[in-house]
Amino acid sequence: MRSFDAYNPDFLDETRESVLAVGFRDRRNPDSYLAFERAYAPAIDDGRYAVGVVSVDLGLEGLNLGLVPGAVSSAKLSRDRLVVELDASLAGIPLDDSLIEIRFEIDDSEFERLRTVLEVLFG
Repeated sequence: MRSFDAYNPDFLDETRESVLAVGFRDRRNPDSYLAFERAYAPAIDDGRYAVGVVSVDLGLEGLNLGLVPGAVSSAKLSRDRLVVELDASLAGIPLDDSLIEIRFEIDDSEFERLRTVLEVLFG
């Protein structure tokens, strides 16, 4: 299992885009991240979003996926962490790297926003 302590979640401004996204950056290495995206319309500029499917974008030390549609097997949220299981074969990663734990400290309103966004993403 891989794990990291994250800053507050970053949310894409849903009012400007036809995609819903949330991401987490590693406190020790801000270049390391995990993000989820779900498009509701094709991207006009580059067409990179898979419409209606949750894509994962992962960049951790020694493990970089880029944007992979449908690679999330499960996401379990608790008050101080999110545990994500990736489909190792679809993501093209070793099985040992398929479980990722993201720890965070956020206030109640930010947690409710995160919970709501994840429910919409994976709902």
